[in-house]
Amino acid sequence: FIGAPAGWDSPAHPAPARQWVVTVRGAVEATTSDGETRTVGPGVAVLLEDTVGTGHRTRVVGDEPWVAMVVVLA
Repeated sequence: FIGAPAGWDSPAHPAPARQWVVTVRGAVEATTSDGETRTVGPGVAVLLEDTVGTGHRTRVVGDEPWVAMVVVLA
């Protein structure tokens, strides 16, 4: 599990490994290196495959902390 407080805003970074991230609580706005932005809330699973290059930027939106379950793929 990973998490971040409300208002947290990360600089762009690649994923540490190919992995599924399933939001359990709160919401994040994720922006890919090509500029696409999506808001991801509870119950949504996202496959992260951007393990090289610029990666993605993540920002916690709303007043609630963000909590997610991570499943690293071999």
